[in-house]
Amino acid sequence: MGTKPRWTQLQVAFGQMTLLPPRNEPRASKDPIRVWVIRVWEEQAPEGEEPLEWILLTSVPTTTLEEAWERVDWYGHRWLAEDYHQCLKSGCRIEERQLQSVAGLIRLLGLLSPLAVRLLQIRGYARSEPERPAHEVIEPLMLAVLAERSGQAPATMTVGTFWTEVARLGGYLARSHDGPAFLANHLERLALFANACFRVFTLLFTSVCNMWVRIRPEGRGPQAALW
Repeated sequence: MGTKPRWTQLQVAFGQMTLLPPRNEPRASKDPIRVWVIRVWEEQAPEGEEPLEWILLTSVPTTTLEEAWERVDWYGHRWLAEDYHQCLKSGCRIEERQLQSVAGLIRLLGLLSPLAVRLLQIRGYARSEPERPAHEVIEPLMLAVLAERSGQAPATMTVGTFWTEVARLGGYLARSHDGPAFLANHLERLALFANACFRVFTLLFTSVCNMWVRIRPEGRGPQAALW
């Protein structure tokens, strides 16, 4: 956080090693583990910058230079994966749902995972194309709900405006010094936005359930129809 982007030249080295199990851990396996170690480092960092260095362990065989760089590329996606889990944990608060079974958790993940992925997609649009019309990338129903709540017209909202207005629902203050970069780059804003998205989703889901009850009054209710 707070580090400016820069280009650099990296070195890579790799090799195989054997990890021995912990001596004083009775629950650990007694068998050694064969892993491949990949070191990526920066020999000439700019003055005042801490040199980049990664020490990666993988169970995937790595025997060529091309394979080593491929593993490094995999690791480069770590931060996006962490943002995704942050959306689930801090935004959708999946750990607070108090589910009592694995099956229930899996069903909830099936509901919330697309929301977290969609959130990251919208964040990408907000970073790269903030002036793009929101209706080109946002679902019409979601856009209509947010436009109604924020007093705006769906046709004139941009992706950047959509991002800001949903974040307001999650607690974003939109102060004069909180520019687009602040909203797009800070993980705590992402958590607020995820929480707001979950609130909007809940509002939509409740509306659909109420509409279903009105359409099918003879049915057993929305739970029987939708699950």
